[in-house]
Amino acid sequence: MEIYPGLEVLDTPFEGDRHINVCLFSGRRRLLVDTGVAGTPTATLLPALENLGIGVGDLDLVINLHAHADHVGGNGELFAASGETLGFGAHELDAPAIEDHQLLATRVYGLTHPERIRALLARCGANVPVARWFEGGEIVDLEGLSVEVLHAPGHTRGNLALYDAAHHALLHGESVMGAPAPDAEGLLSTPFGIDPPAYRRTLETLRALDFEIYISSHQPVGDRTRGLAEIEASLDALDRFEAVCQEAIAQGPRDVDEMAAAVATGGGYVSGPRLAGQIGNLVDAWLVQGRVTHRPDGSLVTTR
Repeated sequence: MEIYPGLEVLDTPFEGDRHINVCLFSGRRRLLVDTGVAGTPTATLLPALENLGIGVGDLDLVINLHAHADHVGGNGELFAASGETLGFGAHELDAPAIEDHQLLATRVYGLTHPERIRALLARCGANVPVARWFEGGEIVDLEGLSVEVLHAPGHTRGNLALYDAAHHALLHGESVMGAPAPDAEGLLSTPFGIDPPAYRRTLETLRALDFEIYISSHQPVGDRTRGLAEIEASLDALDRFEAVCQEAIAQGPRDVDEMAAAVATGGGYVSGPRLAGQIGNLVDAWLVQGRVTHRPDGSLVTTR
């Protein structure tokens, strides 16, 4: 689907009735954004490009928005189809896991069970080198169209978003995660990646952009109204999470695990390592900011 001259959104199947939007930015050079899971290029992506009169050899760069299987799983097929000449780019914090899917499985997803690791590796396809490592702030010049690379941590540490200022278009991927929906047991996830403070900074940065086109990885293309609503819902979810954490600190937890148990109970969140990791990073930020401190016995207390 053409969004404007120079941007096509290619709708590719993902996990049953879900979809992932693979984006193609075109000037005189072409940038493809994400590749789906293993099998996506052969089944969907390459035929869609062919319908546009574009072969894999016409692509100049692929950017993976972050190190998750549904964004990088087709890298190996495209790399092989190009004769191993196509270049791939990612943020420097996610690039090692994109190059080595064993790291992606164990460090990004936190998997330990061999069968689950094998299943994820099958979805990730072959490893491919990342030729261009981004920090954020770079401009990708496509000769007639350009996009700015934004470091937008939250979903992963090296999560990226792309911004086309000339067309007021924001491709946030999954940089905005919205309000958490309860699971079958009525418990809420904490969809803030591993670092809630970094996620808040991302949301505030994206909210300040002058965008009218709002593109996610798994939803239909939207407008500014929808984008701002999702950003505000995400910030509200963060506010609620932080408020529950402050209430937990008032109970004088002696360590992060004890605080995580209180947060899970008090806020109705899913407990586990992910919750504890997020709380640990939040507490570390609050300690630096002087919002909390340790009592002599090691327990936490709010200072303001």
